[in-house]
Amino acid sequence: MAGDSGAGVRLGILDVGRALRDATSVKGIRTQLNGYMDSYRADTQKEEQSLRAAQDELGRKRTVLSADAFAAERQKLEQRLTAAQTKVQDRRQSLERVHAEAMQKVQDALAGIVSTIAKERGLTLILRKDQTLFALPAYEITDEALKRLDKQLPSVKIANPNTPPKKQ
Repeated sequence: MAGDSGAGVRLGILDVGRALRDATSVKGIRTQLNGYMDSYRADTQKEEQSLRAAQDELGRKRTVLSADAFAAERQKLEQRLTAAQTKVQDRRQSLERVHAEAMQKVQDALAGIVSTIAKERGLTLILRKDQTLFALPAYEITDEALKRLDKQLPSVKIANPNTPPKKQ
C-alpha cells in the first residue's frame, strides 16, 4: 500500500502505459479498430486491382486511340487514382479520430478512478511510473486502478469512422 514519504506527503505510483495498454476496454477498442482496418484493407486491395486493370487496359488502347482520346482516358484514370488516395487518407484520419475519442473515454475514467484511490488512501501525490527512477512496490496503485477500470468501463464502443465528426 502507498505510504508516508516524508513531511506529510503520501505517495502513489501509477503505470499509466500499462493501464492504458492492458485495460479490457482498450483491448476491445483495438479489436474494433482492427475490424474496420481489415475491411478497409480489403476494399483498398479491390480498388488497387481495379485501377491496375484499368491502367493495363489503357496501355493496350494507346495504339488505337487518338492522342486526345488517350489523354482524356489517362486523365480519368488519374482522377480515379486521386480519389482512391483521398479515400484511404480520409479513412486513416477517421480511424485516428475515433480511436482518440474512445481512448479519451478510457483516460477520463482512469483519472476519476485514480482520484478516488487517492482520496481513499489519503494520497497527496501520484507519480507516473515511467517518470520515476525508484519506488517501493508498496506505493504502486496500478493493479488496483486497472481492476477498477475494468469493472467500471469494461468496454467502449468506438464511433463509426464512416460517420463525419460532430461539430463542436
